[in-house]
Amino acid sequence: MEAVFSSGDIAKQLPQEAKRFQGIDKNFMKITAKAVEVPNCVQCCCGNEIMKTLLPHLTEQLELCQKSLTGYLETKRNCFPRFYFCSDGVLLEILSQGSDPHAIVPHLQNVFDSLASLTFDKQKKYTAILMVANDKEDVPFSNPLNLAGNVEEYLGEIVNNMQETLHDLCRDCGAECDGMACEEIVNRFPAQIGILALQFAWTMDTEDALRRARADKSSMSSANKKALNTLNEFISLTVRPTWTKLQRTNIETLITIQVHQKDVTDELVKKKVKDPGDFEWLKQARLYWRIEKDTTVISICDVDFDYQHEYLGCKERLVVTPLTD
Repeated sequence: MEAVFSSGDIAKQLPQEAKRFQGIDKNFMKITAKAVEVPNCVQCCCGNEIMKTLLPHLTEQLELCQKSLTGYLETKRNCFPRFYFCSDGVLLEILSQGSDPHAIVPHLQNVFDSLASLTFDKQKKYTAILMVANDKEDVPFSNPLNLAGNVEEYLGEIVNNMQETLHDLCRDCGAECDGMACEEIVNRFPAQIGILALQFAWTMDTEDALRRARADKSSMSSANKKALNTLNEFISLTVRPTWTKLQRTNIETLITIQVHQKDVTDELVKKKVKDPGDFEWLKQARLYWRIEKDTTVISICDVDFDYQHEYLGCKERLVVTPLTD
């Protein structure tokens, strides 16, 4: 607790408790100094009433400090709920260094899924310009972010700016993904958004084919052929030696997703599904960019979920099977 209350940030916000702890610390140091002067344990402990009366009082005061500190941490967790995922020790370390955003960067993975670091502007010391994932993928913030004030406040601003940035990228993706070449998807968007581009396009193509299936018997076969061509195009990209490790991981993930989408389209063709309201189609995870809502919607059966825009970096994916789907 000495490290906690000697920290300037926490001492400023808990001045009364910091003062109380200083008193406890001062008295305890007197006791230990006396113990050095009187090396005999019995004489030191039983020679006078100091130990008997002072130690219980110090313990009682220390419990009051601990109680106030617990309430303080709970207040901070209410302000920034992601702190509930941090242990008391980690949270105290974050709060004690809160005045220096650079010192908080190593703790970002305690409160974010994949955001591991921030890149700061060279001219403006506390202005963050890039999100960096734990796999080293980086994405520029839509608007550079000045980190100032209490740590829970600027961490909240990082969350908001992260979601705003991903939302802007999703908007661009929803507008441009139709007809976009596979290589352009890899080069144009971060990995997370590239997957969305693939899913947007597949959902749109398959649903359109299902709507036309009764009038045009070849519509589903054409959609299936298009899905196969997309898969083959991604596979052809893997033989290039110029890709970075990160880009190669991205391409492998896109292939994994596209294999699953191709399998679903195959199954729809085999079962002769000709209606977008058929359960065989509705049970799939379908992704749409809803212009009227200005957001990405994930639909399964008759339930819609809004995409939460949490930055995920460039992650590998498990092969999609009926068990993992």
